[in-house]
Amino acid sequence: MTENILNKEPYISFYQDVFTPEECDFVIDASEKLNLYERSTIYSTKLKRSVLADWRTSSSFEDIDGCFDEIKKKCYDVLKNKFLYIPNFSVDHFEKTQIQRYCVGEFVGSHLDCFNGYGNNITDNDKIATMIIYLNDNFEGGETHFDDLKIRSTPKKGSGLFFCYDYGDELDQKTKHQGLPIIEGTKYIITCWVRKKPIMGWTKNK
Repeated sequence: MTENILNKEPYISFYQDVFTPEECDFVIDASEKLNLYERSTIYSTKLKRSVLADWRTSSSFEDIDGCFDEIKKKCYDVLKNKFLYIPNFSVDHFEKTQIQRYCVGEFVGSHLDCFNGYGNNITDNDKIATMIIYLNDNFEGGETHFDDLKIRSTPKKGSGLFFCYDYGDELDQKTKHQGLPIIEGTKYIITCWVRKKPIMGWTKNK
């Protein structure tokens, strides 16, 4: 596994060969067999609940039962040295694993992964980093694009895209990103979000 740093502040890097092709195929096949994909939602800070949004059109499988906890543990092993400044950083800082499926025409528009910003303190346990694992690459489109930084990550099966947003409002804003529309085929990714504090009694979104 090798890491290619794409940007230093905010920190963005691309990992080669985080998962083997066989591991990727297993996750795709197993998640499809469970048949639990639902239309992806966003968290509305105004309504304080999950809602549908026209700028996020994928389907998601939220691993509430821990079927894919090994994925979370593997991402922790890869990233744990990135969070040495957090006392007792552990796998408990990771949200439950989420798998997303993007069919032709589906996308996610420009957004930030963190909740807080510019004086809005929605939670005292905000997200501070994201790891995206690309489970396949036999499709067209679907690149991850960072708007302000003009960085575009092309999916490669088994690779991972990692970025931090534990800075301050200005730098955090630079991590605004989008998943471009799928032109042909179906895209599968794993998303692992990291929180500032351990997550006790985890529930969806917040």
